[in-house]
Amino acid sequence: MYATNIPLAVMHKAMCEYAKKHGNINSDYINESTVAVFCKEFYDWKIAHLQGHFHYKKSSIATRETALTYADGTPRDEIAQGRIGTKIVAGTPSDKYLYDTYAYDSPLEKQNITSDIESVTVYGKISRSSIAIPTITGGTYSPDFMYVVSRTSGKKELNVIVETKDVENKTELRGTEKAKIKCAELFFSMLEQDGYKVYFKTQINNRKMKQIIDEVLR
Repeated sequence: MYATNIPLAVMHKAMCEYAKKHGNINSDYINESTVAVFCKEFYDWKIAHLQGHFHYKKSSIATRETALTYADGTPRDEIAQGRIGTKIVAGTPSDKYLYDTYAYDSPLEKQNITSDIESVTVYGKISRSSIAIPTITGGTYSPDFMYVVSRTSGKKELNVIVETKDVENKTELRGTEKAKIKCAELFFSMLEQDGYKVYFKTQINNRKMKQIIDEVLR
């Protein structure tokens, strides 16, 4: 089944075993609605049971170009505004901002891109799908913001990656969103083994970006 990535042979075997134990399956139950329910139940099962039972490792697959970079890793000179946001803030962005236009999607994102934080050297929104982290949900996940900050010593601190959620507290996050965030936390922690220190943080409505940056610099 394409929607679940379960091989057809495995599904067939499971249904045969079920039929042996419970009797033949009524063919009227084999329809699109049944398949949709099965896919949802399997999806929920993955979120509930796969967390903590997987890890990430470097792939041998050749790197490909993204919205931000070419295949060799060099940055692009320009990027389509629609990949950053659908709404625009008038005026000239801060010199620290990565792009020449303030583009955003949510009020929280607008607040972030227009905030001037002294310790930040460079920052910007991460374009859609330029970072694609595989998750247990079966899809990929891309965080929202990237920051390079400086310590008081002048040393450039590693990148801070931030996921913004327009909710008042984490208890309001859906199971799917929580699962994706957990996957991202593991992904960035695994990067440290290869010498890349990345701070991954989650921002909700009651937290200012400056608070998050200050936490990293402590």
